[in-house]
Amino acid sequence: MVGKFFRNQRLESQCGDGLGRKRPEFFVVSDAEGGGITPNLGTAGSCGVANNGNNTLHVTSSFNPLGGASYDAGGLCGLFTCPMTNRRAESPVINCTGKSNMTLSFNYIHNGQGTLDNAILWFTNNGFSTWIAMPLIPKTSTGCGGQGLWTSFICPIPGGLNNSPNVQFAIQWVNNDDGIGTDPSFAIDDITISSASSNTLTTAFNTSSLCPCSNHLVTYNSSATFSAGNIFTAELSDASGNFSSPTIIGTLPSLNPNGTINCTIPCNVIPGNGYRVRVVSSNVAITGSDNGGNIVINSTTPTQMFLTQSPAGFICQNTMVTYLVSFSTPALPSISWKKNGALVASNTNSYSTNIVNGDEVICKVVYNGTCPNPSEDSIIAQYFNIPPPPNVGILANPSNVICAGDSIALSGTGASTYNWFGGVVNGQTFVPAATTTYSVIGVDANGCTNTSSTVVTVQANNGGGIIISSNPATVIAGNNTTYTAALTPSNLTSYQINWYRNNQYLSTTNAPVNSISFTPLGLQDSVYAWLTPNGCYTPDSFKSNTILVKSPEAVYDPNWPSSIRVFPNPGDQAFSIEGLEIGDRITFSDLSGRMIYDNKSANGSQIVIPLSAYSNGLYIISLFREDRRLQQKFIIQH
Repeated sequence: MVGKFFRNQRLESQCGDGLGRKRPEFFVVSDAEGGGITPNLGTAGSCGVANNGNNTLHVTSSFNPLGGASYDAGGLCGLFTCPMTNRRAESPVINCTGKSNMTLSFNYIHNGQGTLDNAILWFTNNGFSTWIAMPLIPKTSTGCGGQGLWTSFICPIPGGLNNSPNVQFAIQWVNNDDGIGTDPSFAIDDITISSASSNTLTTAFNTSSLCPCSNHLVTYNSSATFSAGNIFTAELSDASGNFSSPTIIGTLPSLNPNGTINCTIPCNVIPGNGYRVRVVSSNVAITGSDNGGNIVINSTTPTQMFLTQSPAGFICQNTMVTYLVSFSTPALPSISWKKNGALVASNTNSYSTNIVNGDEVICKVVYNGTCPNPSEDSIIAQYFNIPPPPNVGILANPSNVICAGDSIALSGTGASTYNWFGGVVNGQTFVPAATTTYSVIGVDANGCTNTSSTVVTVQANNGGGIIISSNPATVIAGNNTTYTAALTPSNLTSYQINWYRNNQYLSTTNAPVNSISFTPLGLQDSVYAWLTPNGCYTPDSFKSNTILVKSPEAVYDPNWPSSIRVFPNPGDQAFSIEGLEIGDRITFSDLSGRMIYDNKSANGSQIVIPLSAYSNGLYIISLFREDRRLQQKFIIQH
C-alpha cells in the first residue's frame, strides 16, 4: 500500500495553444486503482480493482480523476483539450546511512504507447540537482478489462548512493498528444528499499592489563564504505563494561574501513578489572562491537627522583662535578646519563665529569613495577655564565732564554694572586743555576684557578772578537774609504756594530751589514768599532783595532797667497774663492788631471763654484797669476 508521501512536480510547459485548454494527466494516491493481490502477482487474481482499500500511486486523467490509472491518448489538441504531460512524483528523503548494495522493489502497472507515453525511474541524493535515470520500466500485460495486471519489479539502486542519508527516487510520466495509446497509464504499490548486507565494525585490543596515562593502539575492521568527514572514535567503558557514558580515548579521521587508532588511557581513570573498548564511526554511523574481553586498569605507584651534585655551590669552568641520583620508591629504575646529547653512562646512580660553560647533563630513569606514576622521569642540569678559569701566563724579564750568570724575574699574568713552585717569588729577580721548568698557580677574583709553566733556558757563554780593515788599505785623506769588520766567530749571524770616528759615535750597522764608507779628512780621522753579538758572550761586547789616515798630504800649498781664501774646505754644495785679482785664472780638476772647471776672474773679486754635480773626494785647485802656477787641495764631502 502506498501512503500519501509523494509530491507532484510539473515539468511540462503551462501555456495553451489559444484554441483549446491544456489538461495534462497527474499523479494521485488513492485506491481508485487498487493494489494487486499478493502473492498472485501477474495472475488473473492480480487484476487492478478499484476501491479495494489498497492505495496506490497512479497517473490519472483530468477528464476522469476518479477512474484510476486511466489514460487520455489525446489527438484533439488545438480543437478541444491537450493532455500532454511531463510530471514526476518524488519520494521523501530516505536515510540510507550504513546501507550498501541496496535494491528498490515494487509492484506496478504500466502501459501507454511504447516509449512515447512512458514512466521513467530516477535516483538522486542531492534534491534532484543531479540525478541518475534508470532504464525504462517495462510495460505490463493488459487485460482485466483494460486495467492491466500487477507485476513485480526489482531495480538495483546505483552504488553512488550507498551510505547516503539523502536518497530519493522519482517516477516521471511523459504523455504526448498523438491520439494513440492504450489504458492503463502507470500505477505503483508496495515499494521497498532493502540492503543485501549490514555494515559491521569490530574492535581489537590486545592488552588485558594496563596503567593510567599509558598509550595503546586500538585496531578496527569494518565492512562499510565510509563517506567524507567520517571520524572513528575509540571509547572506553566504565569499570563494569558499560558504554552508557563512554570515555573517548582516541580519534582518527579516515575513510579506510581498516585501521589503528592511537589512544591514551586517562590519568584519572578509576582502577578496575571489567573495562572494555569499542570503536564507533560517524559517517556511516556504526557502533562497533567491543574488544570481547575484560581489561584490567591497575592503580598507580607514585614515584619521584632526586639529583644532587658535588660541589653543590659555585663552580668554575672545567670543575669536576659528581652527580648522585636517588628515588622515593624502592622499584629499581633503569638509569641513563647524557652529556650534551650523547649517552655517557648507564645503570649507575652516579656520574662525574668536568663542566664548562654551556654544558647540559641529563639523568633519565624508567621505573619498573606495576604502573609507576610517572613511568619515567628526568632531571636536567644546565650551566650558563660559568666564569672561565683565568688565562694564566708567565712573563719572563728580560727573556726566558738567558746567559749563565744573568738574573731573571718571573711574573704571573691573567690572575689576581700567584703561587710559584721551586722557590720563585712573583716578580723578584733571581739567578738560575741551570735550565729549569718553573710553574705557577693563578687564582682570580672568583676563586677560579689555572696553571702555567715555562722553561727558563740557561746558555753557556762564548768568546768573540772584531778586526776592521780598510779599502784602500792605505787610507789617504780626501779619498772615499770603506771600512769592513771581520767577526769571531766567523759564522755569527746576529750582531750589532757601533762605529766610532775620532772617538765619537758615527753610526750603527746590524747583521749582515758589517761595513761603512766615508771620506777621511786628515790625520785626525781615526776609525774603530765595537761588536755586540746577540747571545751569550763574555764579555758582552768587543772593541776592534783602530785605523788611522796613512797619507797626511797637505791641504794648503805654503806658496798659496794668503790674500786668496778658499772656503769652505771641505765643501758640500759650493765653495767660494775670494781675493782674486783681475786676470787671475782658476782651474778645478780631479786627481786624474781631468779639468772640470776653468775660469778667469774678470773683476778680481769672488768666484763661486757649485759642487752638487761632483762626487766626494780630493780635488786640485790651480791659480794661474802672471807666470806662476799655484795649487791647493780641496775636499768635497756631501
